[in-house]
Amino acid sequence: MRSLKANFLLVASICLSGALVSQVSQAEIFTANQGTDVVGQNLTINTTYADSFHSLADRYNIPYDVLVRANPRISPTLPGDGTKVFIPGQVVLPNVSHKGIIVNPPERRIYYFYGNNVAIFPIAVGAPESPTPTLQTRVTSKAINPTWNVPDEIYEEHIQKNDPIPRVVPPGPENPLGDRAFKLAGTLTMIHGTNGPTSIGKRLSHGCIRLYPQDIRTLYSMVPVGTTVNLVNEPFKVGWLGGQLYLQASAPLQEANPGLQANMSKVRNLIAQETRGRDTNINWGLVQQLVQNPNDTATVINNSASDYVPTTTNGYNSKYNNKYNNNYNGRSYRHGSPVTY
Repeated sequence: MRSLKANFLLVASICLSGALVSQVSQAEIFTANQGTDVVGQNLTINTTYADSFHSLADRYNIPYDVLVRANPRISPTLPGDGTKVFIPGQVVLPNVSHKGIIVNPPERRIYYFYGNNVAIFPIAVGAPESPTPTLQTRVTSKAINPTWNVPDEIYEEHIQKNDPIPRVVPPGPENPLGDRAFKLAGTLTMIHGTNGPTSIGKRLSHGCIRLYPQDIRTLYSMVPVGTTVNLVNEPFKVGWLGGQLYLQASAPLQEANPGLQANMSKVRNLIAQETRGRDTNINWGLVQQLVQNPNDTATVINNSASDYVPTTTNGYNSKYNNKYNNNYNGRSYRHGSPVTY
């Protein structure tokens, strides 16, 4: 589907003969009529000497962890000048009702469905020791320049680390909520901005959903109070584009991973639901490779699906996959406080 960026575009980007013209992070807005399963497009770009995966993730609206898994043999810190990097911008929409906000931590994305459109943003989600909950809720209030009332658990955690923080953090550059926040019914989990943009696309929060500062401002302007919010856990998504069936496999959250056999069973059920009443052949060998080696890339799995070489950690980037694939607990910040929420 064609991306509708006119109202949210900050700096345009185009590719001419493989050359990249400048771009900054922006909302990706797509037409999503009833029956739309797959949106977006993949790109392969050539890096410059100044690029890193953080800057590329911001520029192309791709979650950082997704970019790392899709390019396992490339250094995220110094990809180098003229390196070809795959940008997996094509996504299968979540296999749940396309209504309101949907948050899917395994793929580090938030979706906002409104009218016949969907806006998609990269997010940071809860760390393994403090995962983002799975629940259905709604937006109860919105705040500009919010004050952070530090939860008891986080306050005590910092006391134990001999890194005390105030009970109340006022608006400003030290506030980890950034300059916009949504409160949700029945939970302390919030959707908010951040004072640490390099955390976006990773598992680093205490359960909240963070967006880039420019993205939370866009989402804030779009979403009314009362909007439904569905926090899901969907590492595997299946959907159609034309006559092609796609599987997008993300790494399951480590604390909620039932194992290969259960994951394959779930994917078989998803495929059965999507192919009911259709005559198509599934490449089950390819499906198993994707479930075993998730690469966050929407991949055709039916009919003449070509042989697939799975993303592997046997190349240059194995240490980066190990570090960032759900197990990374470090805090990396461009500026501001290391306090996280």
